[in-house]
Amino acid sequence: MADEEPTNLEEPTRSIIRGVLKGFWDWWTSDRRTSENHLEPTRGVLILGPGGTGKTTFARLMSGKIDWLDEFSGRYTESVELEQFTLLDDPDVEVVVAPGQQYRRASTWPELLRQVAAGDYRGLVLVNAYGYHTFSTPSYKYHRLFTGSKPDFLKAYFDDRRTDELRVLREVVPHLSICPKKIWVLSVVTKQDLWASQQQAVETHYQIGEYAAEIQTVAAALGAQRFRHEIVFLSLVLRNLETLANEPLQSTEAGYDMRRLTNSIQNMSQIVEGLKSWEEKQ
Repeated sequence: MADEEPTNLEEPTRSIIRGVLKGFWDWWTSDRRTSENHLEPTRGVLILGPGGTGKTTFARLMSGKIDWLDEFSGRYTESVELEQFTLLDDPDVEVVVAPGQQYRRASTWPELLRQVAAGDYRGLVLVNAYGYHTFSTPSYKYHRLFTGSKPDFLKAYFDDRRTDELRVLREVVPHLSICPKKIWVLSVVTKQDLWASQQQAVETHYQIGEYAAEIQTVAAALGAQRFRHEIVFLSLVLRNLETLANEPLQSTEAGYDMRRLTNSIQNMSQIVEGLKSWEEKQ
């Protein structure tokens, strides 16, 4: 008889994720010693992306707030102002999350992008979701893209949100391209539990084509010594995509469970290890 699956994966999952994240915390809180007696002030990390992609959840996870599973309400709340998180082990290291809704970017992003261009950030996390963005419209029938058919709406909506992800990247590229200091970019593609069966198409979308071309623009401007880009595909929570009126838009795919979520975060740790090694090179 085959071994039975454990009935409660929550505690093992927490333990594994804590171990994975400790590597992030140790890296982000490490001193930057430029000489025997001089410490360089630690530069922060900026998180950008369209609204509804999971930026705040990602920031909470990366800042050491591991119990987001306990506090997660299942309801999407828009970020309307800058959110700032400090790492548990070092309050001097700051993770900044900017609101992603397009109409809110004009009031918060210009100064942040100026700081990117000035080299104030050691890293930039761009959070995407292959178009599977949560939105705050009560019903999809009230959305500007709805024309009477739900399947047509979903196709148009996902395409439209992927276009916005690219728009965000294009807004950032000119500022990244003149950064005077070493900087890395991590492209995070969340909500894998909603699109896992399309993995090959998702990887192609971000690794080949317009998204990759924009990243290459920065790489060409800064060179391999000053710029590094990595991409990771993962899920942060298991959650169906629904409207505020609880209308189902996309269900978590069958078979995508907490074990696969944990595996995706472990895979992220391996990818980020490459960023860490690159950052530590003189």
